[in-house]
Amino acid sequence: MDTPKFFRKVEVLARAKIFYPKPDDQDSAQYNAVMDLILDKVINDVCNYTHIPITELPPELDLVLIGMMGTVINERTLLAPIGTNGKEMASVSEGDTSITFRDPSAVISTLASVDTVNNNYRAQLNSFRRVIM
Repeated sequence: MDTPKFFRKVEVLARAKIFYPKPDDQDSAQYNAVMDLILDKVINDVCNYTHIPITELPPELDLVLIGMMGTVINERTLLAPIGTNGKEMASVSEGDTSITFRDPSAVISTLASVDTVNNNYRAQLNSFRRVIM
């Protein structure tokens, strides 16, 4: 049995990458994998919250999905900081400055515990929410 697909995923992901570009010198494959994973998590959370099947998500929610991605990216610092090499690193400290990078498995662990449907987006999603009987 095929897994249901979000048919506008490529378009939404492309738009999200404009707002949240690949940090300088970060590995493209890692960046693409992280962005794809974040979008999948947001889509699944929205579908679970609204009770809308993934194949029926309306285009009106596309910007909400992108905004939710940004919230997760910024709050959890899932992309390497711009101006760094994007490599896996535990931490670097010099004086008062500390830089920490996450490996891809840490991103998966972080996303598993994140509730992307937070108070910032509930009001918007409630307009689309379906009642299950």
